[in-house]
Amino acid sequence: MRGLYVDSGVWLASIDSADPLHGKARSILDAHAGWRLFLSELVLSEVVTLVRRELGAPWAARFGQEVLAGRFGRLV
Repeated sequence: MRGLYVDSGVWLASIDSADPLHGKARSILDAHAGWRLFLSELVLSEVVTLVRRELGAPWAARFGQEVLAGRFGRLV
């Protein structure tokens, strides 16, 4: 199985449908649907902070919970 390190900009744009790069971010993630996605603790922290600012605390909490449960990506 292949892996892909995903940085905070892609995560944020893929979550926020109002982001100008939302479509591009979704197509990147969709193109790598069979791949294992990775992110660091620093990226997780940054994404949670940015999502909270842009979309609110419930969205940020959900993203963090999904990552920690291993459903959105794997921490490295």
